[in-house]
Amino acid sequence: VEGMARLLAGLQAPARIVFASSRSVYGGPTALPNGAEPRTWSEADAPHPANGYGDSKLSAEALLRDSAHAS
Repeated sequence: VEGMARLLAGLQAPARIVFASSRSVYGGPTALPNGAEPRTWSEADAPHPANGYGDSKLSAEALLRDSAHAS
């Protein structure tokens, strides 16, 4: 997260940044009743990080979003 903050602070002009999200931002699999098929995950799902890696990805996404709204 600190690296992303430094990157954003060092930008001289508006820039296009592509940041890949991660499945770990949306949590681990949930048990499905009666052997139902697992559903696909979407970035529209509410985030629920499964671990520290997911937490850091979610924090970096928030930094990017805030930076985009500030410019």
